[in-house]
Amino acid sequence: MQNSVEFKAEMRNLAGTGPARATRREGKIPAVIYGLGQEYNIALVEKDFVKEYEKGNIGSKVININLDGKIISVITREVQSHPVTDRPRHIDFQQIEEQTPVKINLKVKILNEAKSTAIKRGGLLNLVLRQVQVYCLPSQIHQKIEVDVADLKIGSSLHINDIKLPEGVTPLDKSNFVILSIAGRADETEGEEQAS
Repeated sequence: MQNSVEFKAEMRNLAGTGPARATRREGKIPAVIYGLGQEYNIALVEKDFVKEYEKGNIGSKVININLDGKIISVITREVQSHPVTDRPRHIDFQQIEEQTPVKINLKVKILNEAKSTAIKRGGLLNLVLRQVQVYCLPSQIHQKIEVDVADLKIGSSLHINDIKLPEGVTPLDKSNFVILSIAGRADETEGEEQAS
């Protein structure tokens, strides 16, 4: 599986606010694994999870939870953070299977912004979506969709159908939605059309 990470975990016997506080005092994060007809209340070592969490894109990585020697493959569905410190306080994981597609968010990464003639001429890059929801098998999970803006003109838009998605990755939204556009004044757009 691409982009996989492993964390050691232990079972938590008690759920609720009091036991969760006690878990945090021990330097661990309370979490739950659900899906495939099962549910586990677990605790992860906080510093291990935070190290990976701070890299970003935690929701588009396959995570292997080593629960007392049993490996459970999951994806992160929600990380609840402290309102002041932003430290993770609770995590929801969804158990996944190798042959069952999962829904994830892929980050949109812009390529060649500095080389774009339209932007050099004063066009403004308007990123409509920072993430795109997609379906794919766990083995085909990627962390980002790369979008090249080098050849875009002022006044043009880039739609999802204009992008070559990684193999096996399908957008959740079936419409040809806009990812980004290059905005500019009308006279700049006309000048570009006359030049081409």
